[in-house]
Amino acid sequence: MRIPKEFDWDLDLPLEELAERFKEKFGEPSWEEVLFLHEGNKLPPNKSLRELGLLYPAREIKSVWISQSQIQE
Repeated sequence: MRIPKEFDWDLDLPLEELAERFKEKFGEPSWEEVLFLHEGNKLPPNKSLRELGLLYPAREIKSVWISQSQIQE
């Protein structure tokens, strides 16, 4: 899923906090986890975008939603 441009990116927040904001804005109750991917690689949740050098996230990053049923598989 490409992340909508209207999402309020905070380049200094850890990605795990950005994921929570993303779920609040776009998520459904069944979505348990949001992963941010760059070039197919999962980004570390404890790092900020600025620390990772990703200053244009809407162009560079995709998101993956994992539901509870996928976690149990």
